Amino acid sequence: MKLQSPVKPNQNAFTLIELLVVVVIIATLSALSFPIYNKVTKRAYMAKEMTAGRSLIGATLAYATDNGGEIVRGLDQTHAPMKVTSGPYAGITVSGPEVARYPFRLGLYFDHNFEGTTIINSRLKQIMSEQGSSYIVSLLPAFGINGENVGGVFSAGSTANSDCVTNIQQIHDPSRLIAFATARIEHEDFDGMAPGFHLVSPPKSAAGSWSGSYSDSNASSWGNVDLRYGNKAIAAFMDGSLRLVGDEEIKDIRLWNNEAAKNDDQNYRPGSNNRNTGAGDGRRRGR
Repeated sequence: MKLQSPVKPNQNAFTLIELLVVVVIIATLSALSFPIYNKVTKRAYMAKEMTAGRSLIGATLAYATDNGGEIVRGLDQTHAPMKVTSGPYAGITVSGPEVARYPFRLGLYFDHNFEGTTIINSRLKQIMSEQGSSYIVSLLPAFGINGENVGGVFSAGSTANSDCVTNIQQIHDPSRLIAFATARIEHEDFDGMAPGFHLVSPPKSAAGSWSGSYSDSNASSWGNVDLRYGNKAIAAFMDGSLRLVGDEEIKDIRLWNNEAAKNDDQNYRPGSNNRNTGAGDGRRRGR
């Protein structure tokens, strides 16, 4: 009787140790690549915002050229209802807070195509697609305007601050005056914080000052400015330039107020005859 020879193990199969080594290598490579992916994604988003900021400040300067040097108002609660004549919102009439905020009034200079100019965030694009909300478009542009110091805040019975520039010829140094900065506001559709708001406020004003340190959870403590790029914000200046501005530099009032820059006064506190900068505080009160 012939005995059957024992089955030989498959010499080509992986051992358990070898499989564990492969799993460890894959996990290590994943852990290393994830931060790189995040960094690349962040850089791509920043590039899009830089492009959007250039379009926005270009539109602001074009508006001034067409209006005898007058700068678009940062907030105009006296503006009459306006019919949109171009872009995806063509045919609708915006009024109240929607026309008071700058996006629709300045939108004429980029055909009211807000995606890629004032709307960059993918979640915000989704909300726009689902709801078609002109209110959201006006409330949450990626860049807030320095309205208290550039263009002015206007409401019934009150005009811009006396030290606010309303015409480009009044500007002492356009390359040192912030017109727009990346902004944020608390909003429930974004799990707490939306990457956009139509107004940013200066570090010093008649109403008070920014808090001592930047807070990730309290937008208003730093005038709704968003330091979303490694403690830096993108700022667009009145000469048409854009650059990243760090947390220490952006607290300098001379970058925000023309009189402070002209007098080289870091302690200057802009006066105010119009403290109503609301037109919606960003927290949902119905759309």
